[in-house]
Amino acid sequence: MLREGARLVVIRSASVLFGFVLGLVGASLDLYSGYQLMAGPAQNPMPVLNAGMLTVQYAGSEFPLGVGVVTLGILVFASAVASTSAFGAAHMKAFGALMIVYGLLMLLTGSSMGGMASAMGPESLLGFGMLLVGGLMVINGFMMLREAALAPNPMY
Repeated sequence: MLREGARLVVIRSASVLFGFVLGLVGASLDLYSGYQLMAGPAQNPMPVLNAGMLTVQYAGSEFPLGVGVVTLGILVFASAVASTSAFGAAHMKAFGALMIVYGLLMLLTGSSMGGMASAMGPESLLGFGMLLVGGLMVINGFMMLREAALAPNPMY
């Protein structure tokens, strides 16, 4: 437990510290992926042969998905920071469950971005990264739930 002025920062276990690091990595992945989804199709026009004429066709807009991924990144970042506080230590079950939900959402988003496809572009690499971090978040969330069930009630 670290005291810092009036604020209290609590890191009680390795799973909380690992969850904090995963939250920061996952949030940065979400924010960058969301930016790429929102700005990507407008920046990458595709030439298409249409009735013998070469035309430029823009891919379907993924703007709503990009906004959702950015929102997920903001929520993951806020939860990661809050989980290291005294409030987070007192409610480790809730933060473990949130980490599982965020991990499942990242797995879903990563698979929709083509994470298991061949590494043909940045979207598939970001998708693979989201699959990896999402899986680790689910595992760490279950570890936090188990530790919260076994730990005695904290006294602050």
